[in-house]
Amino acid sequence: VDMNAAQEAKYAQYVAEIAEAVKDYKKAGAVLGLLARLSLVSIHPALDEGFDWKNAGNVSDPSSPKFTALAERVMLNRGCGHIVFVDNVAAHRWVRDVLVKRGIPLERIAILNAEVAKAAADRQQIARDFNGDPEEERLPKYDIVIANAIAYEGIDLQTRTCAIHHLDLPWEPATLQQRNGRGVRQGNTLGSIAIYYYFARRSQDGLRFNLIQGKRGWMTQVLKSQDRATNNPGAQMDMGPEETLLLISRNPEETRKRLEAVRAKREEEARKKLAEEATRSLRALNARYRHAERVRDPEEAKRLRAEAEARLEQLLETNPEAWPWAGWIGAVRQTPVLIAEDSGPVFEGLRLTIPNPYNAEQVIHAELGRVKTDSHGVSTIGWRVAGQAHWSGLSIEATQLQKLKPEWYDAGGWPADDEERSVAAVRELIDRTRYSGFDPARLMWQLAPGEWTERMWARVSVSVFGALRRAWNQYAVRQQLPGEVNGKLEVANSGRLTAEQLIGPTDAGWRRFLALAPASGLKFSDLHSVGISWWGRQIPRNLLAAGKAEGGGEGGEEEGEG
Repeated sequence: VDMNAAQEAKYAQYVAEIAEAVKDYKKAGAVLGLLARLSLVSIHPALDEGFDWKNAGNVSDPSSPKFTALAERVMLNRGCGHIVFVDNVAAHRWVRDVLVKRGIPLERIAILNAEVAKAAADRQQIARDFNGDPEEERLPKYDIVIANAIAYEGIDLQTRTCAIHHLDLPWEPATLQQRNGRGVRQGNTLGSIAIYYYFARRSQDGLRFNLIQGKRGWMTQVLKSQDRATNNPGAQMDMGPEETLLLISRNPEETRKRLEAVRAKREEEARKKLAEEATRSLRALNARYRHAERVRDPEEAKRLRAEAEARLEQLLETNPEAWPWAGWIGAVRQTPVLIAEDSGPVFEGLRLTIPNPYNAEQVIHAELGRVKTDSHGVSTIGWRVAGQAHWSGLSIEATQLQKLKPEWYDAGGWPADDEERSVAAVRELIDRTRYSGFDPARLMWQLAPGEWTERMWARVSVSVFGALRRAWNQYAVRQQLPGEVNGKLEVANSGRLTAEQLIGPTDAGWRRFLALAPASGLKFSDLHSVGISWWGRQIPRNLLAAGKAEGGGEGGEEEGEG
């Protein structure tokens, strides 16, 4: 229905005010009221001027294009029941006046609102008088009922309803279903019911109708108007500037473009939110699995792992379009996992194939190692480029770990000569430091995965020991190296040990070191120093308790140090 000149003028004014208000956050509170007035003037040009049931008779002209169109439809089918829905009670009087002017007797029109039908009994009586009762030979008293929210529930008007007319629209699908359910229900004696929706041309009516009917399913999410929660303009408090401007757009092509832009933005926001939630869940899972590893009570550990497994199964079902990392998160069961913002999880043993940012024709093959957390709670993870023997520690904010893509994970093509090149890199470092003194701590192998260190140590241990002995001979470097001599732990320099006696900087070597330490007679501080320098690990504070209990000499005197 085309709006008249008065409606057009007011509608344009409110559109301009809304467009201005959304630009200024200080005026944001006025937008809801302006939207409500916009809806009112699309029904009648004076409906925004404060008219109510009592003073509605003071309006200069009760007619409007929508009311006229309604009267024409009613006049085409006078012999059955019509239900007219419009929420504003002043509009009830004006609709009645327009119908009477077109020839509908006043006594055949009922008003169903809280002003006229104050009690439930009054409303039920109006329903009975509208339906009639053929069995009691009671003829219908009313042909038309003009109603608002009072009639949405608990009122049966279906017996002879042939048409339902909506002069305005609610904000949610459920409310529209309730309206239509007054006549479209079991007990109606007619074969079909016409349902009319009156849209003001170039207004928000059509867009709201598409939203409510679900013909644009994604718009339901965009405008926050789903069945469960939004039944009035107050629901639009979640609307942003884009949605508001979309709702008031009067240009079809402009509206289409805005629809696409808002859809794209909201879909991206939804994906981002889902990814953020998945990332938080994975961090919580990591904490729970690690807690289960530390707790001493087996039953408590079992309970924690069971809870973590249940949450992990849920996380594995995350939409891969929003969060594509599900294929790698199972690693959290066995090893600590770090998660960067806007990126995927990283963990020990993961291999990456990353495009070289400086050469598009090359890639960087990188391997990740152990996660270390310092006393301040700051975590780093080991990082090594293929072919290198040196490991470095990266924080999760490091450039290399930001903006990772799933296609870079285990992408294949890992260099077959990686280990050979790494062994060569160790020997090159030994040669390069022949005169300055070789220090294995520079390789940072404490950050390397256990399996990698085992393989490398098996191949370079003799070369490393030779470099250590050469450094001791040439520069009398005070070395504190762990060795096993005749089944006992000895901490000495390389001049007092052989290559076979030196305990390797591996996981197996660490376990052997801890097993021999209690009976070694060494002080806690000496053992602690070796643990840090050779393995990058702190020995347990109660490590020497076993030696003390077995009469292991002075080993426990300085247990509190370090």
